[in-house]
Amino acid sequence: MLRSVFGEILAALKLKPDLLIVDMQDVSFIDNSGLVALITALKIVKANGGRLALCSVSESVEVVIELTGSQRIFNILPSSNQK
Repeated sequence: MLRSVFGEILAALKLKPDLLIVDMQDVSFIDNSGLVALITALKIVKANGGRLALCSVSESVEVVIELTGSQRIFNILPSSNQK
């Protein structure tokens, strides 16, 4: 599932958005490669002057993000309706 999410992120990055919100609602598991993919996307967005936010993050994914200390670099929103 995360692979398809990352594919969608890459497609969206071509538009160089000011704000890219990644809806994680359907992602129930994330490992190191998934975190690396999100961090890579974050770096690309920031390099183009934009911001990246994660929304609808499941509890299990949020635990992994917190255990790795990645919550310091990601803006995590409860849902895609918040900016």
